[in-house]
Amino acid sequence: MINPKCSTEEGINVEMKCRYGPADMPLTGYKWKKIREDGTTEIEDCSKDNIFEVTSYQNSILSLKIKNVVLDDAGKYQCEVKPVGGEKKLEDTTQLTVKKGAIEMKISDDSIHECANVRLILNIEWIEDSLKISQIDWFKHVESEAKKRLISLKSPEPTLVQSHDPTSRYECGFVDQNEGYLEIRKIKSEDEGKYICEVQIEGRQKIYSCSGKLTVKNMNDCFATCGETASLICNYQMEDENIDFIWYKKTNNGEKLIWCSDESKQKTLLKEVNGRYKSFLGDNKICLEFETVTLADDGEYTCEIQNFSSDDRMKKTITAKVCVK
Repeated sequence: MINPKCSTEEGINVEMKCRYGPADMPLTGYKWKKIREDGTTEIEDCSKDNIFEVTSYQNSILSLKIKNVVLDDAGKYQCEVKPVGGEKKLEDTTQLTVKKGAIEMKISDDSIHECANVRLILNIEWIEDSLKISQIDWFKHVESEAKKRLISLKSPEPTLVQSHDPTSRYECGFVDQNEGYLEIRKIKSEDEGKYICEVQIEGRQKIYSCSGKLTVKNMNDCFATCGETASLICNYQMEDENIDFIWYKKTNNGEKLIWCSDESKQKTLLKEVNGRYKSFLGDNKICLEFETVTLADDGEYTCEIQNFSSDDRMKKTITAKVCVK
């Protein structure tokens, strides 16, 4: 065996080589095995699954590559070749040692309302204190498994804000050597999704990566408890005069009218619904109040606003959710 002992770090690609001879010796076959306590396991070519890659026998060398090594890959590996015309198989072994990665990382999952600022926290656990970060990159996951780079930071020093552009909504830095962050200002609905952080360590070929999820709440959403009162608020920018508004609740059969400011349409309201809701407007807000919340109130609501005093008769629709627990 060319390398009877092989040591690597988790996440690295490793290659083990076996030399046989003489160089012109023809083979009828070869295989790699992993020796386990409960028996051997044959290793097939699984390169399509990004796990193992077994090379053909060239220059009297057989090679086994393991991609993105994990701690469980550690152990004894055996290379077996069978010469043409030979009854005896030739075997050799190597011991693979896998060390824990230099750092462990995770990003906190967060939930935030629109227009607020949020920090995604990167927690780093150093396995070796002497190591130093050479670069850190923050990405947002987009369609088709791709990722969009948001901001980068080279040779960061802990406790300093390292990357901040006044024209950008993103800032990243470190609170201390164990805690980094990505700050996003004035959150929008499209900011919701998966975020990825990649960290490069000086002297290490591996790029350490972790991810977290950001959930963006609609400002109009309401979280309520059964038996209590609750309110949905609809904000708008119109003159209060001559405004009509309608509240609908989405159902399996379409939309159900539950409140209407136009008296001529009040007859369309169901009697059993009338007493459970109140609605009023003022200060560019329309409120739908639930007298006593029930599980049946859970769902999606729409407020439709029309301003008949304007020449173009402005119309606005706002959707909100009531989440009952």
